[in-house]
Amino acid sequence: GSFERSEPSQIEGFDAGRFAVGFRLAKGNAFVLLRPELSRDGRRSASAFGAYYAGAFPGVDAFRSAADGMESEVFVLNDEGGATAVSYRVASASGIVEIVRDGRGVRFVTGNGADIFLSAPVAVDASGKVSTATYWDLDRSDRGVSATIRLRILDGNLRYPIAVLYAPGQLTVPSRHLRITPTATGSLSGTVSQFGGGAISGAFVYLYDSAGDFVAVATTDVSGNYSIGGLPTDRYHALAFADAHVPQVYNGIDCPDFNCSPIDGTPIAVTDGVSTGAVNFALRSNVVSVATITGTVTGPGPSPLLGVTVVLYDSAGVPTASASSDGSGQYKITLDHGGTFYARTFNGLFAGLVDSLYSGINCTACDATKGTSFSASLGSTTSNINFALVNGGRIAGKLTNAFDATPIAFEQVAIYNSSGNAVTFATSDDAGNYISFNGLVSGNYYALATAAGYFSQLYSGTDCNGCVVTGGTPISVTLGSTKSGIDFAMHSSQAIITGNVTDAATRGPLGGVFIQFYNSTGKFVLTSISDLNGNFIIHLPAAGRYYALTQNGLQRGYVNQLYSGIDCTGCPVTSGTPIDVVFGVPFKNVNFALNRVVQVFSATGNLAAYGFADTTGHYTVSDGLTAGDYFVIGRAPDYQPVLYTNIPCNSCDVTTGTAVHVAGGMITPNINFNLTFISPTKATPQISNLSAPSIVVGTASTVISGKISAGTLIPTGAVLIDLDGNVQPAAIQADGTFSGTFSTGFFTVGVFPINVSYGGDANFNPASASSTLTVAYGITGGALNTQPVSSGDTIPFRISVVNAQGTNLSSPALVVTAYGVQKTGTTTWLPAPAPGNNPQEFQFQNARGGSYMFNLKTTGLSAGNYVFGFTVAGDPTVHTVPFVIQ
Repeated sequence: GSFERSEPSQIEGFDAGRFAVGFRLAKGNAFVLLRPELSRDGRRSASAFGAYYAGAFPGVDAFRSAADGMESEVFVLNDEGGATAVSYRVASASGIVEIVRDGRGVRFVTGNGADIFLSAPVAVDASGKVSTATYWDLDRSDRGVSATIRLRILDGNLRYPIAVLYAPGQLTVPSRHLRITPTATGSLSGTVSQFGGGAISGAFVYLYDSAGDFVAVATTDVSGNYSIGGLPTDRYHALAFADAHVPQVYNGIDCPDFNCSPIDGTPIAVTDGVSTGAVNFALRSNVVSVATITGTVTGPGPSPLLGVTVVLYDSAGVPTASASSDGSGQYKITLDHGGTFYARTFNGLFAGLVDSLYSGINCTACDATKGTSFSASLGSTTSNINFALVNGGRIAGKLTNAFDATPIAFEQVAIYNSSGNAVTFATSDDAGNYISFNGLVSGNYYALATAAGYFSQLYSGTDCNGCVVTGGTPISVTLGSTKSGIDFAMHSSQAIITGNVTDAATRGPLGGVFIQFYNSTGKFVLTSISDLNGNFIIHLPAAGRYYALTQNGLQRGYVNQLYSGIDCTGCPVTSGTPIDVVFGVPFKNVNFALNRVVQVFSATGNLAAYGFADTTGHYTVSDGLTAGDYFVIGRAPDYQPVLYTNIPCNSCDVTTGTAVHVAGGMITPNINFNLTFISPTKATPQISNLSAPSIVVGTASTVISGKISAGTLIPTGAVLIDLDGNVQPAAIQADGTFSGTFSTGFFTVGVFPINVSYGGDANFNPASASSTLTVAYGITGGALNTQPVSSGDTIPFRISVVNAQGTNLSSPALVVTAYGVQKTGTTTWLPAPAPGNNPQEFQFQNARGGSYMFNLKTTGLSAGNYVFGFTVAGDPTVHTVPFVIQ
C-alpha cells in the first residue's frame, strides 16, 4: 500500500456572499485558492442547509452545504451547455509543488504527504440515476502550480436537469447525499466485492421495481456494505457497478457497458417492514492492462523514508501521476497508458534532505526533463526507479527587532535560488532562531524574512516591499553544510505612541479616558482609551507628526487636556506639543495629568490664576495674588460653570459677579461653588448626503457636497474634504450643508477615496464619512443596427472611447473587452459570444479616427430588451448600450 494522509482540508470562504470570490482549501501551511471562471456572481440566498447561488455559471446554479461538518458543492445543469461552463482556476497557492489528476478527482501535491484534494464528481440525473462518467479535467497550459480545473461529463444517456456533486478537500464524495427519503419500511442489503475477494468501497447499487422503473441508489462503505431502505412490498431487480469494474445485474450476470436490462436478473422479494439481506455482487475488473512503476525512497543510512511524494512526468515534463512512499520506503504508481517518463521526489517531512531527480541527481527547483528518462509499458512493471536522498546544504540565522534586539518568534524566512525561484523556507523559534527546511544543492541563494508588524527584509539589511530578491546579498551554500549567521534585524512597520493618564492632584491613575490623535493638519485619525492603570497604547497608520487631546469619557469633572499639559476646551489641536513618530521606535511618555479647575480673574476681567480641585472637591489658588478685588469662576466638564456667587456663567461678563477681596499675605476662605450637573454627552453629528460623483476622464472640476447635523442642531465652523490626498476646508452653512470644488482634470480612470471629517468642538463630537469619486472613459456610438433583431442574428456594434472634451482616445493599446449581455429587469449577466481567436475583445479599426467593432451573436436569447456590457482597460465601469430581440 501507499502512505496517504486523508484527513479533510480546512475550507475558508465556502459560504461567501459572492460566488465569484471563490474559496480557499488549506492543510497545514499549504493552501489553494480556487476562483470560478465565467462566474456571473449569481444571486445568493441562504437556508439552514447552505447557500444557493442562482446563475453561478452560465446556465448553472450552485448549492454549497456544510451539513454535519462536511462541505459539498452541487451544480444543477439545465442542459448540455451547462457542463462546459463549470470551471475553477487556481488563483493562488502556497506550499503546493504540483497539481495532478487523481483518478477522476484532483490532487494538489504538498510534498509532505498531507495533500489537498478535490473529490471525483458524481452525477445524478432527472430520473435519480447516478453516473460516474464524470471527472475533473486539468488545463496545464501555464505549468507550475497554475491550472484551470474543468468539469467533464461523458455519459450521453443522462436526462437533464443533472445534479453534479463533489466534495472539496475530501478524497471521496459523502455518500449520504445520494440516499433516498424513506416512504416505507422494507429494506434490502448486501455487499459488493471484487471477483476473487476484496471489498469495493464507493460502488453504486441501482434498484428497480418489478416494472423496470428506477427506484433508488446506494453506495458501499469501506467494507463494501450497502443497504436501501424505505421500500414497499415488491419484487425488485438490482444492478451494481464501480470504477474499473464490469457492471453486474443480480445475481451474477455481467452487463458490460450497461448493455443489458436489469429485469433480466433474478428478482429480489422485499416485504414492507422486513429486511432482506445477502443481495451480494462480485464484480470483475475491466482494466485490460496497466503500466506499473515501482521503487523505494531512502535517506542516509540508508533508511526507508515514509511519506515522501514521488511525482511522475511525461516526456514533455507535464505532471501525470503521483504516489507517496510507505513505511518500507516503497511506492507504486499505475497508469492506463505507457510511454517515456521522468520522476522526482518532493520531501516535506525530513528536514535537511535534498530532493532527488531520477536517477541520482540532487534537485532544488529542477526541471524534471533534465533527469534520466525511463519507459513503462502496458501490462508490465518498471521497477527500481529508486531515490536515495542525501543531506543538503542549509541556511540558519536569527530574527530580531532592530530597535531593541528582542527576538521575533514564529515568523518566516523564504530562500530563493539564483533564478529567483523559492526553494525552501524556515520558521523562527521562540528565541528568533531559524534553519531552512529542505536540503539545498551547492550554489548561491537569497533570503527574504517576513514578520507581522515589520517591514520585509532582504538579506543583508535591505527593507523590501516588492523588490527583486536576486538584488540581495548572495549566500553561498555547500551541499551537506549549514551556512550560519544569516541574521535579520527587522524594522517595525508600526508607528506606536504610549502614555499614561492620571489625576493631577493625587497622581492616581484614570481609566476610561479617551485620547484622540490628530495629524499634522488637525485631521482626526484614531482614538485610544486608557485602561484601569491609566495606560494607553495606539498603533497609528503611518509615521509623521501627530497631536493628542483627551476626551475624558468616564472621568467627569476633569478638564480636557491637549498634550503636553494644556487644559483645552475647544482649542485648536495643532496648538499642542507635536509628537513626531517614526516607524519602529515607540514614542513613549505621552502623559496627561488632568485637572479640576477654578479660574480667578482680576478686577478688569483678565485671567489672573488657576486653582485645581482635588478628589474631595477642595481647591487652593496659591499663585501669590496681590491684594485687591477678584472675580472667581468654578467649572468642570459636564457641569454648569458658576460665577461667584452662584451665577450660572457660560459666556457671561465675569465682572458682574460678587467681588472677592484678597488681603496681602492672607488666605481668603469659603469661596465655594455648588455646580449643577448637565448632560455628559456632546451632540454627535452625522454627515449625510455625501456625494459620490461619477465623471468622465478629463472633467476639469467636480463639486463634492454633503450635510452635517445632529437632529436639528447644526455645528459651526468647517469640515475638511480629502479627495485622494487633496484636502480643502468647506464652511458649514446655517442649514448644515457644505460643498467644495476640486480640480479633477488630471485624474486618470479609476476609483478615488473621498473622506470628510469634522474635528468637533465644545458642543459637538468629531464626525467623519467617506465615499468615492469614479472616473471613467466616455463612450460614443452603439449598435449599427438600431432596429429589433431576431434571436440568432448577429448585431454589429461600433464604439469610440473619448474624454470629457470629446477627444477620441481610441487606440490599439486601449483594449475594449465584452463583459456580457443582461436582460432588462434582471441582474444576471450572460456570455457575449463573438467569432474569432479572441472572442471577448473588440477589434480596433482606424475608421472614424479610431473605433472598435464587436459582432455580438444573439443565439439563445429570448425576446425582450437587453443591454450589451463592455469594459475599457483600467476603467472599473461596465459601459452598456441597448438592443432589442423581437
